[in-house]
Amino acid sequence: MEKKKAMQIEGYPIEGLSIGGHETCIIFPSLRIAFDIGRCPHRAISQDFLFISHSHMDHIGGLPMYVATRGLYKMKPPTIIVPKSIKETVESLFEVHRKLDSSELKHNLVGLDIGEEFIIRKDLKVKAFKTYHVIQSQGYVVYSTKHKLKQEYIGLSGNEIKNLKASGVEITDSITTPEVAFTGDTTADFVVDESNADALKAKVLVMEVNICCSYELEQ
Repeated sequence: MEKKKAMQIEGYPIEGLSIGGHETCIIFPSLRIAFDIGRCPHRAISQDFLFISHSHMDHIGGLPMYVATRGLYKMKPPTIIVPKSIKETVESLFEVHRKLDSSELKHNLVGLDIGEEFIIRKDLKVKAFKTYHVIQSQGYVVYSTKHKLKQEYIGLSGNEIKNLKASGVEITDSITTPEVAFTGDTTADFVVDESNADALKAKVLVMEVNICCSYELEQ
C-alpha cells in the first residue's frame, strides 16, 4: 500500500490531525517539532520537540504515552515546552505516571511564558504568543535566523574580515523571519492583538477551526 504523502506548504511538510474536542497534533517533521500531542499519534513520537498550547485533554492527553514510547524505542529524551503556569502541574502528572508505570519517563520540561523564546538550534528559535481561550493558553511562532555580512564590510578580503571578527567587531546582521505559527484553540481576538503580528506574518499559520457561525454582512 502506497504511503500517503504529507501535505506541503511553503516548503514545509505538515502532518497530523485535528478533530475538535477529540484530538489535535500538528507535526512539522523537517523541524522535528510537534504542536500539541492529542492522543499521541505514532508519527509524533519521532519529533524531538513538543510544544503544548494548553492543558485541555484533546491537546495534552497523550503526553505520558509520547514520553514513554520514546523511552521504549530508546530514543533520546524529548524536550517538552508548556505554558509556564502549568509546568508544576505537568511535573506532578509525570510523577504520578512514574509511580503507576514504574518507569523513568525521561524528558526535559521547559516552562515558557508569553513573549519568551526557546532556542532549538543556532538558526531556529520559538517564541510564545498570547491566545484567547477559556483556560490559560498560548501559541508559538517558529523563527529562522540568518546572519548576513554588514554592508560596510562587503568587499573586504577574507583576512580583513577574520581580523575584524578576532578583534571583537560584530561583522554580521541577524535576519529573523517568522516561518511557522501555531495558535492552538483561540478566539479571533488573537488576530487583533498587535503583539501577535509575527504570527500573522508567518509563512505557515496553523489554526483550528471547528465552529462556523452564520452572520449577516452589511452592504
